[in-house]
Amino acid sequence: MNMKKINLLATCFMLLFSPSVFGQITFEPGYLITEEGTRKEVLIRNADWKDNPDRFTYRETENGETQTATLQEVKEFGIGESEVFRRFTVDVDMSSDEVEKMSKSMNPEYERVTTFLRLLVEGQASLYQYESGNTRRFFMQQGDTPEQLIFKSYLTSNNDVAKNYGYKQQLLNKLNCSSVSQRSVGSLGYGRKSLTKFFVNYNECVNAPVTNYLAKREKRDVFNLYLRPGVNLYQANMESAVYDVIPPVDFENEVNARLGVEAEFVLPYNKGKWAILVEVASQSYSSETSNSRNERITVDYRSFEVPLGLRHYFFINEKARVFVNAQYVIDFVNSESIVEFSNSPDMKVSTATNFAFGAGFNYGRFNVEGRYSTSRGLVTDYLSWSSSYEGVSVIVGFRVF
Repeated sequence: MNMKKINLLATCFMLLFSPSVFGQITFEPGYLITEEGTRKEVLIRNADWKDNPDRFTYRETENGETQTATLQEVKEFGIGESEVFRRFTVDVDMSSDEVEKMSKSMNPEYERVTTFLRLLVEGQASLYQYESGNTRRFFMQQGDTPEQLIFKSYLTSNNDVAKNYGYKQQLLNKLNCSSVSQRSVGSLGYGRKSLTKFFVNYNECVNAPVTNYLAKREKRDVFNLYLRPGVNLYQANMESAVYDVIPPVDFENEVNARLGVEAEFVLPYNKGKWAILVEVASQSYSSETSNSRNERITVDYRSFEVPLGLRHYFFINEKARVFVNAQYVIDFVNSESIVEFSNSPDMKVSTATNFAFGAGFNYGRFNVEGRYSTSRGLVTDYLSWSSSYEGVSVIVGFRVF
């Protein structure tokens, strides 16, 4: 790798590991209730948990010592107006939804669990959520202890996938109001939004005070579309297995424009720090050189790259953030791409997949990224040749919506 690539990568990593990036930990106003029943107003680090937490960190004052609270010490905690977690010991159906691990029993496979359940709706009938890995369950509370709403996938004797919709009968049996009917429950899905809406409607039907915590949660972008122009600094080389027939070929570093469109799907947890990326970008590379036998070789290579991957953000403030990417790149070569030899047969360009790693800075609607693309073959259809095409890119982005 030449010095230009090294300098660009060094700049990216210096930006990424700057102390100012990792020093930004947000503690938000909240409360906790101790085992003894004492309520304390504190500042809690909001990790925007995907799974139900078993501990959390907090401070009693802005500059106070950071402390850790666990399930054994706290009965309840909340952050702002949108997050409430309450400790319960409940029976959770832990059966798998994966076909290869799926049970052949329609009955729930309960395990006794002590956890902080996330409160979604509070009222005469309250709704809670439990999530751990790929397991998501919902609980209804009318008395002291929440009861799981049953929904289970299982295999029949013919190994067909069937479903136990027990939650629908539970709701019909236990919630009595005009809004709860066979028809309304029959079409009710086992999802957070649909169940939240159902429980809000029930509490309103019985004229009970109701709080919809899901509606109070921060609204955030779930999809962003960026225009991503930039420049590539790439180099290529080729080497024949029969060196005495055709000497190795080293092409020069070339700077070329690239134009891309990136779709970013922000995952709905961990404060929007993770996103799935799908990009389509045009790129080209043209170069001419001579080998040790003074044979002229030119390459004209154009393609559409489709990088697929993940992005992780490190927040500095509300508008500024640093990010890193890891992507798997699929390359679609233009059919006219070719390597031409003045004294030897020409070769069609044919490439393989490769990986790309980037780091960048985002401010508002704009971002800039430095990216390193690992080597991929340039003439992979020719087994007697080894080849390499790699380089770095500087990309700027503008969020369209």
